[in-house]
Amino acid sequence: MDKPLIALTLQHDLSADRLWLQKEYAEAIRLCGGIPIVLPPSSLSDLSSLIKRTDGVLLTGGPDLNPAYYGEETSPLCGAISDCRDAFEISLVRLCFQHDRPLFGICRGIQVMNAALGGTLVQHTPLHSGDYPEGRRLHPIRVSEFTYCVNSRHHQLIDRTAPPFRVFARDENGDIEGICLPGKRFFIGVQWHPEQILHTEPLSRALFVRFIEECRKRLPDRGSGSPSDRAWPQAPFSS
Repeated sequence: MDKPLIALTLQHDLSADRLWLQKEYAEAIRLCGGIPIVLPPSSLSDLSSLIKRTDGVLLTGGPDLNPAYYGEETSPLCGAISDCRDAFEISLVRLCFQHDRPLFGICRGIQVMNAALGGTLVQHTPLHSGDYPEGRRLHPIRVSEFTYCVNSRHHQLIDRTAPPFRVFARDENGDIEGICLPGKRFFIGVQWHPEQILHTEPLSRALFVRFIEECRKRLPDRGSGSPSDRAWPQAPFSS
């Protein structure tokens, strides 16, 4: 069986001006049946060509998104900003939306997805950004009638949800932990880090498996450059 090609965005270390990737992202893609390839920020004119050659996109975590993308002034509490990464990923989300490419956003990724389609963020939330065991805070989230225990560490979170999205997960404080876009092959963002708890947490593994499954369905269309006219199932999550 052919394996889908999954493009992973790279994290940007501003202090050293280097691009890098935590291995857990690539390993999760590989374990669930995909082939991970890296997608560094490049000319925006190359994006359409890049999208044609891959079957899905994973937006990785990282530093804060520039508040200008959701119409706000930058707070003094906002962290370091990578302008090149922000511009690239905002355009990438919009292109995936336009061409119905499977897209999975993790931590910063969910924030970029929301801002790219018209939502806003909370620029500073101390609740989730302290020092926790192993760098992550374990906490419950609610998905429909089910409760899961996931891991988080983030500085920003969703404030106003972009109109196309449906919220499918919230934490114990009511903060948004998961959004999806019904009617797309796979267009889902989560605030926690499923790639780090893939072997122990069922929802996290299910999300990666479903993502790869939807990416595999695109294999016959790769290189067509146009959205499929097939009717794809809606995301199996409800608000």
